[in-house]
Amino acid sequence: MSELASFGRRIENIVSPAALERMAAKAGAAGKASALDAATHDLGDRRFSGMRRKAALGAGWDDIGGGQVAINFRPAGLWRLAESGRKGTKPIRPRRASGRRAVLTPDGPRARSTSKPSRGLNTYTDAVRDARRSVPKAAAKQFTAEVRKAVH
Repeated sequence: MSELASFGRRIENIVSPAALERMAAKAGAAGKASALDAATHDLGDRRFSGMRRKAALGAGWDDIGGGQVAINFRPAGLWRLAESGRKGTKPIRPRRASGRRAVLTPDGPRARSTSKPSRGLNTYTDAVRDARRSVPKAAAKQFTAEVRKAVH
């Protein structure tokens, strides 16, 4: 009877909150890595080289309980830009009557401003697709490790 009780305790360790947290951590790390890999594949260094401040795409994950994770794509606006691109703009011209400049920038007023269109790279779609593949694999791998630990 003691062998059965011992086996029951080992099985209980597999579904313990600590084991679920470890599985969620592995799954979240895999989702984050696949999102960053998708961004690196599309943009090279995850930065928009044409943008002045060269912001980088990032990702993270949150444990939402029950062994589930939510992958966060940040900053969301840059992921949207990498997904669908941007439209071009027409020249902005200053108003003649007021004599004021059209655009105020940190470097001072600018009389004209244009931007060229860019095509979308489907980066977000690729990142979600890759995360849907890698997250369950990582969780299953960690579950197997938990089972091995409990059995031995």
